[in-house]
Amino acid sequence: SRDGALESIHRPVDRIAFLDGAGLESYSLAYADLRRLFDGRHFNFLRGDLERVLWRRVEGRLAVRFGTTVEGFADEEGGVRVRLSDGSTESAQYLVGADGARSRVRELAFGTDPGFLRDLGYVTAAFLVERLPVGVAPDRLMTLTEPGRQVSLYPVPGGRSAAFLIHRALPGPPREQLASAYGTMGWVVPALLEQCPAGDRLFCDGVFQVVLQRWVRGRVVLVGDAAGCVSLLAGRGASLAMAEAETLAPALAEGSLPGWESRWRPIVEAQQAEGRRAARWFVPRTRLELRLRDALLRRATRFPISWFLRRSLRE
Repeated sequence: SRDGALESIHRPVDRIAFLDGAGLESYSLAYADLRRLFDGRHFNFLRGDLERVLWRRVEGRLAVRFGTTVEGFADEEGGVRVRLSDGSTESAQYLVGADGARSRVRELAFGTDPGFLRDLGYVTAAFLVERLPVGVAPDRLMTLTEPGRQVSLYPVPGGRSAAFLIHRALPGPPREQLASAYGTMGWVVPALLEQCPAGDRLFCDGVFQVVLQRWVRGRVVLVGDAAGCVSLLAGRGASLAMAEAETLAPALAEGSLPGWESRWRPIVEAQQAEGRRAARWFVPRTRLELRLRDALLRRATRFPISWFLRRSLRE
């Protein structure tokens, strides 16, 4: 952001290290070089930190109810009447569904067609690691990839790391899936699995995209992941959502929602297409694909590879 708010929560790392099966570094990329590819607009922070930055922008200026969701709505003259989970109702000119990839507002306005979710065939999990296992560098982003599965550790404040795991989809509950997918991996993976939390401290979900024929129905409009999730593998979700929201405000004021959707739909669909192409290289299916990916990344900061990465990955 222009006032440096994102820079203030950015957690700098020295290098992005790619490891072999024994946990030894095969090659690495200087993080400063990666940031230069994005003109310095690449940041490493927890989603909660971003939420706090955004909250400071609106605190005291808007009425906000935490822990409250939309349970239903009805059209009324000049607007919508919304029923909330705390039993109250509100009347407004528009209802904006910005409630994520599994949007309740989308379900109420557009139904539950299974075709809305395009499954990319992966499952991802994330959790905080309070005790760093021996062999984890506190200043590096470390990644171990094997065919069909990947484990990454990101340094976060407080001497901790955020573990991010992704694997080809398997049957079973989350913790059983993780044991099946990663039980034979080396490095510090066994120690990470021992620290894997239960309940809502473990994030685990399928990797999918949201595909809709329209984002607007009367006075209901969807924005961000609720309208067009590009998937965790593609990234860019928060950036797209905030950019869409910034341009949505004048569109609401002018009553020009179809024009707003026409502007953003091609951008989101292009990002989704790139996300589908990138998925097989994010977690390669075979050792040949893994070797090809690594050959590309070893040269990631050189032209014309750097141009390709900027074009493919820019937020």
